[in-house]
Amino acid sequence: MNLLFRWYIFYPLATILAALVVLVSLGPVILPTDPRPVSGRVTGQMLVLEGDDLAHPASSPETVHFVDRDAAWRVTALRVAVLSGVGPVKPQEPGVQILLSPRAVGQLGHGPLRIEVMTKALPITIAQQLAIGLNRGGRIEWQTKPIAVGDELITYDFAASGAPSAIALRPVTTLEGYSYGIEIRSIRIRSAAIRS
Repeated sequence: MNLLFRWYIFYPLATILAALVVLVSLGPVILPTDPRPVSGRVTGQMLVLEGDDLAHPASSPETVHFVDRDAAWRVTALRVAVLSGVGPVKPQEPGVQILLSPRAVGQLGHGPLRIEVMTKALPITIAQQLAIGLNRGGRIEWQTKPIAVGDELITYDFAASGAPSAIALRPVTTLEGYSYGIEIRSIRIRSAAIRS
């Protein structure tokens, strides 16, 4: 036991222990969230994006986002908020984009798409609307729908116009003073081209 309290053993062990405590206290913040394409999973005629599929979005200058995780560090949601005073979504805005892998793009095809977004309201700072866009070759087609207080499934219908390479998200609000947003729990894309 006396050997443990010798300076050349005690101080290195104390340093290692302190470093481990700091790493554990940081938690999932240390996990990478760099943008990368995701494939999702096919269920029936839907491509479902949830969990880790929401952990690697491409950001935009008008928004902030945060990947929410549970105690086991599993992704539970993607929180997206618009910066104060930005206003309505503009056609040239990229939004926070969930990039789709070539496999996912191939599964969706070029036909009409129905996008169902499961949301959960953020307390106090909930946005008034949620805009969803399809990135089709650099051109984003936006649709905006109101957000209710509470958990909600918001549905967007897009006409046939080419396969999307990404799904763009952008909260919309007229309120100022905070970054208002929404929590995205899952995105389901329904397409007749998907064969389960």
